Amino acid sequence: MFYFLFRLIGALIAAAVASCGVLIVGAVSLDDDSSPALWAVLVILMFAAAAVAFLWMFRRLGSGKWAQRHAESQIRALKARAVRRAIGSEATLVSTVLGGGSYATGTLRASWDGVDSVSVDAAEGGVWRTVFAGRFHPEVPGQVVPSRISTQPTWHDKKHLSISTSRVGHKAAWWEVQAYIPGDWEEELHRLWEAAKEAKHEQEKDRFGL
Repeated sequence: MFYFLFRLIGALIAAAVASCGVLIVGAVSLDDDSSPALWAVLVILMFAAAAVAFLWMFRRLGSGKWAQRHAESQIRALKARAVRRAIGSEATLVSTVLGGGSYATGTLRASWDGVDSVSVDAAEGGVWRTVFAGRFHPEVPGQVVPSRISTQPTWHDKKHLSISTSRVGHKAAWWEVQAYIPGDWEEELHRLWEAAKEAKHEQEKDRFGL
């Protein structure tokens, strides 16, 4: 919606500039003694210039780098939405707990490759279509290294050295979203995730004889 308004406002500005340009040129060329027909032609040219400028600018803002930036913005928003809704985590739990790696209903299928990648397929017209694909990157703990050595005298050691440390190379765990098409399948996946959580809890109780 914002992108459409951006294109519309840009096109309206271009139309106004073109119309004013024709009006200024016409006002300089014509005078009070000019025939009404010439003034009518000027008005027609103003509207024609405005229409051409509006269409040209509206199309220009809808293609090229502007369209590419809009698409990139939409993709970033969709990736953030998929991470926020924990699609990858839910699909992983469903596929591993309910299916041992892959679990499918009549309309949804969640698959895990056994390492770090998961995908979700939804049935559309009798064929499976990938609606989510992601790869999990685990946390990288990094290393604790000395960062600064300073002298901090104490009452019993006038040359006491204090070593400050910092952790380098640390990276938090994150999901790399490779594909995501929002839809009603998310509700079904969430219901399956609830069932998988319950099944995992029951399996844990069985392992402890409860």
